[in-house]
Amino acid sequence: GLFDFVALEIDALCEVQKGWKVDHDNLEGIRVETDPDGGFFLLRKSLHDPVMCLQVEANSRESAKQSVIDPLLGLFQSQPRIAQTLDLSALELYSLGKN
Repeated sequence: GLFDFVALEIDALCEVQKGWKVDHDNLEGIRVETDPDGGFFLLRKSLHDPVMCLQVEANSRESAKQSVIDPLLGLFQSQPRIAQTLDLSALELYSLGKN
C-alpha cells in the first residue's frame, strides 16, 4: 500500500539525509531520529481511517522545518504516487511559515 511505499522512500532518504537515522525498534510506523538532542518524527497509518499521522518533535519550529518538514516535503513532492494521493497542504503551509 501507499504507507509501505512512503516508509521505504523515507528509509532510503535516511541514507543521504544528514542526521537521519531509522529507529528499527519502533513498531508503530516509521520513526526517524533527526538530531542527537532528541529530535525525531514518527509517521504511522491510522488503524481506523484512511490517513497517515505525522508527529514531529524538535528543539524549535525552525529546527523542525529544516530537519524534518522541508526534507519530507521535498521527498513527497518528488514522487508522483505520493504527491497525487496525499494532501500535503499542512506541510506546505508549515514550510512557508504560515501555520
